[in-house]
Amino acid sequence: MFIFSSRIQEFNVQATDGQLGKVKDIYFDEDNWVLRYLVIDTIKWLPGRKVLVSPISFDYVDFENFTVNIFDSKEEIKNSPSIQENQPVTRKQEILLNTHFGWPHYWSYLDNNRLWGEFSTPQELKRLNSNKEVTDLTPEQEEKKLRSVNEMRGSLSGYSIIAKDGEIGHVSDFIIDDENWRIKYFVASTANWLIGKFVVLSVDWIERISYHEKKIYVDLPKDKIKNGPFFELDKPFTEVDEKLLYESYEK
Repeated sequence: MFIFSSRIQEFNVQATDGQLGKVKDIYFDEDNWVLRYLVIDTIKWLPGRKVLVSPISFDYVDFENFTVNIFDSKEEIKNSPSIQENQPVTRKQEILLNTHFGWPHYWSYLDNNRLWGEFSTPQELKRLNSNKEVTDLTPEQEEKKLRSVNEMRGSLSGYSIIAKDGEIGHVSDFIIDDENWRIKYFVASTANWLIGKFVVLSVDWIERISYHEKKIYVDLPKDKIKNGPFFELDKPFTEVDEKLLYESYEK
C-alpha cells in the first residue's frame, strides 16, 4: 500500500508499555530513498531529546487508528543513546542506536540492489539476520547522513523542482511503500505555474539534487509534466494511479 508521508506524521507511536509520542519527522537515506527512522515528539516526556524509531522495530502499523506499534519499551527508549535536536544523524550514531536496541545494520552488505542489507524488507532483516560486527567505517561511510522529509517539503521552505527547461513547483509531499518503506514518489505542487494542480513524480527520475540551493532537478520537460496526470491529495494513490503515471510519462 502507498501512504503519504504527511499522513504518517499524524500517527501516534505505541511502545510495549504505553504511548511513546507522536511522529514529528521522517528521516531517510539519500542513496536509496528509504525511510530509516521516525522522529518522535515525546510530548515533554524526554525534553531536549530526539527519539528515533526504526521500521525494524515495528510490530504493527494500524492505519485505521493512526498508530504505529513497536516492540520496544519506554524504558528502552529512555536509555537509548542521545540524539540531539536539530543535528544531523551520522552513521556512527546509528551504530550506537543499533547496538542498544539490537537492530541489525541495514548497510552491512555490498548488495545495493536490496534496501535492507541483503533483504527486501525490515521484517526480513530482523527475522533472518543476526547483527554482524561492524568494521571500521571508511571516510565516505562516516559522512553518510540522513535527510529530513520536513526539510524538503513545504510551500515556503520546501525544495524547488526544476524540469529540463525551467521550474515547475515545489515539493509538497512524499509517497511511501509501506512494505519496504521506500519513498517511491514525491508530490509536486505547481501552484505558481498550474494553479491548484499536483503532480506525482518518481524519485528515479531525479537527475540530481542541490541541497545547498534546495533544488531537485528532474529528467522531464515542462510540457510533458503539463500534459501528465494530476492527482488530488485527499485521495489515496493506488496501483492503478501508478500504472497511469508510468504510461503517461512513457517510463
